[in-house]
Amino acid sequence: MKKKGLILIVFVVGLIFSWMLIPQDRADGVGARAQQITTEERKLTEQKEKLADWVYQHSEKISKKIAREIVDASYPYKNALLLLAIFEMESNFVPSAISRKGARGLGQVHWSSHEKVLAETGICKQERDLFDPETNVRASNLILVDMLDRSNGDVIKALRLYLGCHNGAYTMRVLNNYVQLSMLTGT
Repeated sequence: MKKKGLILIVFVVGLIFSWMLIPQDRADGVGARAQQITTEERKLTEQKEKLADWVYQHSEKISKKIAREIVDASYPYKNALLLLAIFEMESNFVPSAISRKGARGLGQVHWSSHEKVLAETGICKQERDLFDPETNVRASNLILVDMLDRSNGDVIKALRLYLGCHNGAYTMRVLNNYVQLSMLTGT
């Protein structure tokens, strides 16, 4: 009986001792991870705010709220900075922009040229959907990625394909915007 009592005491003391140590170890690990996430989130928020400021400063026709929406919609994409650089040139960041040739929205998407793929991918069902900033960003990204694939990653050739012709001034302005955005974000 004494042996069982001693084993029980050792077990209970061990359990209490481990209970006291394990939460502290877990708390340190969780705290460090939470701090890392907080730091990453803060950097992300700062980057997005810098981009939104840049977008806002490059268009007199949009509110700060719309600038943030454009950045938020663009940010998840690998080519976010290039998309923003294109939008400045194509529409001056005006979601309701329409070109003389009928291109729509931020990225000046030609519905007649891309209707089938946009509908098949579920990005938009009708031309007027291109006036929604998030939808237009998705459509523009799809088209840009296709142009980059077709040009084997050559950004200059992809920009020519995106525009639909060779225009050195257009390409240089988009690339200049891209460099500004890259320097702004440190990427």
